Amino acid sequence: MSDVTKTQQSTSERVNEMEKRIADLEEWAVDVRDAVSNTLKVQENLQAKLSDLEGRSRRNNLRIYGMPEGCEGSNVKEFVAEFIKSELNGLQDIDLQIQRAHRALVPKPSQEAQPRSLVICFLEYRVKEMVLRAAWNKKDLRYQGRRIFFDHDYATEILQRRREYAEIKRALKAKQIRFQTPYPAKLKVFLDSGIKVYNSATEASRDLKKEGIALDLIERTGQPSRPLWQSLRWEKETSARSKRQQNRQSQIREKLRSYQHIPGSKNDNVTL
Repeated sequence: MSDVTKTQQSTSERVNEMEKRIADLEEWAVDVRDAVSNTLKVQENLQAKLSDLEGRSRRNNLRIYGMPEGCEGSNVKEFVAEFIKSELNGLQDIDLQIQRAHRALVPKPSQEAQPRSLVICFLEYRVKEMVLRAAWNKKDLRYQGRRIFFDHDYATEILQRRREYAEIKRALKAKQIRFQTPYPAKLKVFLDSGIKVYNSATEASRDLKKEGIALDLIERTGQPSRPLWQSLRWEKETSARSKRQQNRQSQIREKLRSYQHIPGSKNDNVTL
């Protein structure tokens, strides 16, 4: 019985040591989780500030989409200025003060692909807004028979978020429902029940479905995004660990007591 007792005690000590190590690992994991969570919060705040700074740096820019490759010739500034003054109303006597003009800085596409956009930088934000509003007011703007579009020069992240509304906007146009896309990436819909403003394509598709506008977009647009730090779900199981430890200790005691009560055995002299 002495050997059994020693074995049980050794096992109990080893179990206690393992539980202590597991508890230490749990505490370490929680500390690491908190550190990573704080780091992700800082990273997301910095990313938001970076996107804001990039957006402000593009504030005086606009983009022209649909211009055939090579139509601008060797002097893009002169080509753009002439096109704006000849095609847009009310800008003939305005000094456009174009600082820079060039194609988007991506590889030249094939003849069958969509042409690169033209990026135009104005000295004054006021002039850029005048040009943009004149282009939007004309609506059907063409060059060599091709439809031309003017828009803001958005940061990459903002542009991606705005593109997520593409299918929703097509559905709203088909139903002749008025909408706007305020900066940075929102959707403002003018419904009979009132004006609704959405911050994501998923939010818009779900709410518009409730309004009776069928939009089969939820599966494609995915679930609403949330900060990465909120997805860290590790929690320390202190109470559950303590309960398991108590149960194991009780089982060991019961096992040893069973040896004490075997009649006529050496176990009669064993005390716990």
